[in-house]
Amino acid sequence: MAAETGEIGPGRGLEGRESSFNTLSEMFSTHYLTVLTHPLRISSAICSCGSFLILFTSLTTSYWVTERSPHGLVHWGLWETCLRPSCFFFFFSSLAEYLHVTRAFLIMAVLCGLTSLFFICISFERVSVGPVYFMVAAGLLSCSTGFFTLIAISVFTVVNRSTEGYMRHILIFGSSYGLCWASIPIYVFTGAIIMITHRTSLD
Repeated sequence: MAAETGEIGPGRGLEGRESSFNTLSEMFSTHYLTVLTHPLRISSAICSCGSFLILFTSLTTSYWVTERSPHGLVHWGLWETCLRPSCFFFFFSSLAEYLHVTRAFLIMAVLCGLTSLFFICISFERVSVGPVYFMVAAGLLSCSTGFFTLIAISVFTVVNRSTEGYMRHILIFGSSYGLCWASIPIYVFTGAIIMITHRTSLD
């Protein structure tokens, strides 16, 4: 009896250790290796982060327009005008109406882009809350960001192209303006990747 008990005891111990190891490995693969098993989700996060950085850089920098003046080269954006080495912030009350519109739509675009990135990050842990799928919400917000940015840049472009300075080639659009345009197709592309990621996760 003792021999039988001795033979059975270690066997049960090994089985217990094996089952515990299998359980731990399943937990690890399920909760900690999710990122590695979802390359599309990683790509969505990277594209969303890059798009947001491009748009935010465009909003905050002062190279929307470069203009030659008798005092030198002037460059300005949505918040300030600069004549090297000095920069002066725009007063809110004296700001042109089209700049108010451009600012408002770009701020909404930035908020949508940031929320989209936030939802993508949450989706690594949870797919949905009730009927709301995080990746679907992120995709819609990404497309909304591109739409708001398109409205803002269109208003800015139409107004400045009708000025005398632009007609005489004294005024030219700068790098911040170009970044704003570049963010639109990137956000649309990001939204497409996000929706593909969502469809793939359902299959």
